Amino acid sequence: MKKFIYISIAVGLIVGLLFYTLVYKSKSTYETAKVKAGGFDKKIFATGIVDSEVMYQLSADSTGKVLKLSVAEGDLVKKGQTLAIIDSVDLQDKLNETQYSISKAISSQSSSKSKINEAKAKYNLAYKMLERYTQLRKGGFVSQVEFDNIKLAEVSAKATLDSSYNEQLSSGDEVSRLSSTLAGLKEKLQTYEIKSPSDGVVVQTDIELGDIALAGKVVIKIVNPKDVWVKTFLNESSSGEIMKGQKAYISLRSKPNQKQIGFVKKIEIVSDAVTEERIIGISFEKAQARFFLNEQAEVDIVAKQFGNVLQVPAKTIIKENNKDGLWVYLDGEAKFVPVEILARDTSTNIVAIKGDIKENDTILVPDTNKKPLANGASVRI
Repeated sequence: MKKFIYISIAVGLIVGLLFYTLVYKSKSTYETAKVKAGGFDKKIFATGIVDSEVMYQLSADSTGKVLKLSVAEGDLVKKGQTLAIIDSVDLQDKLNETQYSISKAISSQSSSKSKINEAKAKYNLAYKMLERYTQLRKGGFVSQVEFDNIKLAEVSAKATLDSSYNEQLSSGDEVSRLSSTLAGLKEKLQTYEIKSPSDGVVVQTDIELGDIALAGKVVIKIVNPKDVWVKTFLNESSSGEIMKGQKAYISLRSKPNQKQIGFVKKIEIVSDAVTEERIIGISFEKAQARFFLNEQAEVDIVAKQFGNVLQVPAKTIIKENNKDGLWVYLDGEAKFVPVEILARDTSTNIVAIKGDIKENDTILVPDTNKKPLANGASVRI
């Protein structure tokens, strides 16, 4: 009888153990992932708009009617190209008159040279005659009246020669004066032309042919593609690691699947007091041949680069007792391993970590639809 009792107890224990193993302590199947190692970029995400570091804002120096407008929005222009001409009223007529007066003065100057040569020849002749008659008068061979007439002819010839010299000087002074006036008129005429200060693209025109352009009022805006960048707005709490020269990846709204390489070119010294954001200028590595100002853009700034670091999918990270960690699969059971999160990549949902774990370890992906994992829990993969 006792033997039967012992056998019954043993069978009961075996059945209970089987029930505990197969029913009570049931295994669940979980998705897994592998711990990887390699280079990793710590990226800081920000949004912004396409803008230009430099905007050329052009205006007329003098008020007047627009006589010619040779560009429209979107046109490519070259440095020094005339974009618009403002009516200079009678300035062009004055310039033409001055050029004509200069031509006359130069002609008069040439004529004066001929007159000087002629007057010089006559004076030389009159002077020789005076010398001859002076000797004749001393010898009494000519009368005083004859001598006085020769003397008068010499004085007249000298006066004519001096007058010719003075006329030549006057013509030279007139040419100089008129040339200065012409230069001034040409310089002033330039103020009635609006020229491009740089190669670029016309991004805005606020005037039409026939309109009155007011002096100092901006009428044309130009952007050089080399100056195009993304004006990025970054929360102050995330901006501490940003430095000039850091690499960045730019995604434009018009090209969401294309990432362009850029770099941090400027960090504004003053933050926005309302939004508590810092403005970061991200320049493109390659100049944008085609761009749209104010287009929305997303930017990933590489704040730090890790040479060789452990990496896991973000969905495998959990919090257990206020600690970040992973469920590691070990001999059919789950084991919680605390880790330190070094960086996150929101575009790939990969997390760089540090902890008591190694490359190629198998980790479990938590599933809220299944029984919560615990240390020692049996799992299937």
